[in-house]
Amino acid sequence: MIKSWENNSSIGLNFWTGSMSTYEKKYPSFRRFIVDEETMLPIRVETWRIDVYAEEPEFVMDHELSQDYGMKDLSPASFDELAERMQESESLSL
Repeated sequence: MIKSWENNSSIGLNFWTGSMSTYEKKYPSFRRFIVDEETMLPIRVETWRIDVYAEEPEFVMDHELSQDYGMKDLSPASFDELAERMQESESLSL
């Protein structure tokens, strides 16, 4: 979360994502950001992965961020709400 210096409200986000590396036998992955054409704000964040050990490796969508965490959108306010829910539910944060 990126917080405002003036009132500590959430004003932006930093997204961390997986790697295309197979380090420690983890599945390589990447994120696809779908943005609104007019506002250029993200409306979907998809994580795609590949099983490099499969007979015919192919990328498959692993999850979509807002659906996976039950978020109404990808706004900073929704991430604040998610952080609060994660503090209340250990299983959600795993």
